[in-house]
Amino acid sequence: MVTILNNEKYDFLPDAGRSYSIGWKMDHFEWFIVPLVMFAIAYGVFVAGPISYRVNWVFLKAIRGERIGIKDIFMVFQKNYWNAVVANIVVGVIVGLGIVMLIVPGIIFACRLAFVPYLVIDRDMGGKYFSWDSWPFLLSSQA
Repeated sequence: MVTILNNEKYDFLPDAGRSYSIGWKMDHFEWFIVPLVMFAIAYGVFVAGPISYRVNWVFLKAIRGERIGIKDIFMVFQKNYWNAVVANIVVGVIVGLGIVMLIVPGIIFACRLAFVPYLVIDRDMGGKYFSWDSWPFLLSSQA
C-alpha cells in the first residue's frame, strides 16, 4: 500500500521500525493529548479507583442486608482512602506486568487479585497487605 504524505511517497508494509520512523517525520503532534492523558491517569488512580472500591463496600452492605445510601460511596475519602489508592496501584502494576509477560500471567493475576478491593474495604487491609509475607494468602483460593 502506497501513501503520499506531504508530497512524500511512503510504502506501508507491516514493519514496526518503518512505521515509527514515518510517524516521527510528521509535521505536527497534538501536544494537548499529553496533559489530557496525564489527567485521566491521575483521575483514575486518585478518584475513580477509590470510589470503585467503596462501591464494592456498598454491594457488601446490600448483600448483608444493611441500610445503604449514596453517602456510603463517598465515605472512601474519609476512611481507607490511601489504602485504596495504594492497593489500586499495586494491583494495576502486578496485572500490567503479568500482561507484559505474554497475557496469560496477567489474566491469572487479575483473577487472583479480584477480591483485593473487598479485602481492603471490608477488612481494613492496607499497604502492609501486599508485603511478601501475605502473598500465600493473597494467591490462595481462601480469599
